[in-house]
Order: sequence, then C-alpha cells, then structure tokens
Amino acid sequence: MKKCYYTVDRNESLVGGSEIKLKQFKDITPAALQNLVDTEFPNGLSKHGEIYYLCSKAQFISPKEIAHRLVDGLEPSLGYPIDLLWEQVRRARFSEHPSRFQCIFGWETVEYAKQQAQSLGWKDKPIYEVFPSGKTFIANMSLLFATSSNLMVNHLANEYWEGNNGPEEFSVVREVLIDLPATIGKQVGMT
Repeated sequence: MKKCYYTVDRNESLVGGSEIKLKQFKDITPAALQNLVDTEFPNGLSKHGEIYYLCSKAQFISPKEIAHRLVDGLEPSLGYPIDLLWEQVRRARFSEHPSRFQCIFGWETVEYAKQQAQSLGWKDKPIYEVFPSGKTFIANMSLLFATSSNLMVNHLANEYWEGNNGPEEFSVVREVLIDLPATIGKQVGMT
C-alpha cells in the first residue's frame, strides 16, 4: 500500500485522481534570471516555488501578517525570504532532502491537517489525500517563523533540515514536504 499524506487545498484547485507536477517557466526576463532558474531548478517549480521564489518581493513581515494574508485570499507577494535561506542551507548541507520550492505540503493524518488548518485560520477548505512518488521529508514548520538574529535563523534552518524540533520555545508543527510529482487522491474532509 502506498504511503498517504493529507493536504489542505487552500486555493480549492485540486482534483482527485490528478497528478501535481513541476512547472517549467520559459518567459522570465531578463535572460540572466531565466538562466538562474533553469540552472537551479531545471525540472521546474511547484506552485509554492512559483509564489515564493519567482514572484515574491524580498521583505520581512511578521508570521501573523503572513497568516492573515493567506486567510484573506491575498496573493502572498509579501516576500518572506526565509524560504530562500532555507533553500540555500538545504543545498549546502542537506541536498538529499526535497526542495521546498518543488514540493506540495501535507500532514501525516487528516485530524492533524484539520487541527493545523484551523490554527492558521483556513476555514471551509477541502482536505485531500496525497500520494508521493518520490522523496518526502518531515520537519517542524514552526521554525520557519523565526524573527531573530541571522545566527539564530541560520541555526533554525539547520535544525529544520536535520529533522529536529528546534529550541523548546518553538511549538512543534510537523509538516510533510512531498516532492513532485505526486498524485492527489480523494477528498477526505473539510477544515
């Protein structure tokens, strides 16, 4: 039996039985940026990668503002370059793990998916099964919301990619990174 995780469809765009694939972008300007994307992500990017790597502006905002924007359905052009730092640490020390820019995210159980979605304010969103065809990695999502010194943020990025919970003042929210392609199963609930 294939391993199954659960994803919250915040954009209400998933369809049971479909395959989620990486998307290649060939219209990036200037050419130097197209070359960078082609070199760093030759197989393409996930929707998360499109939003947080290609489209976001580099500015720091609070985790609370991120959550509010997502709940309000706003495009997260809010930047939050923490994903870029996490990617650089992954490439340097943990390249065996999937890139956040090439994943769909999920949780280990339907109940945990509901609990986390509710804590983030995602109301009335469908929850789907998701079946990986490649790598997965489980990490503490709370570590992404660090607002501290660069040294501490770097430490937390390493803790994340080591699969550790991080310092005890951080709650533990176990997210599953699911490398694409992956297959969407049936809808199993609502948030």
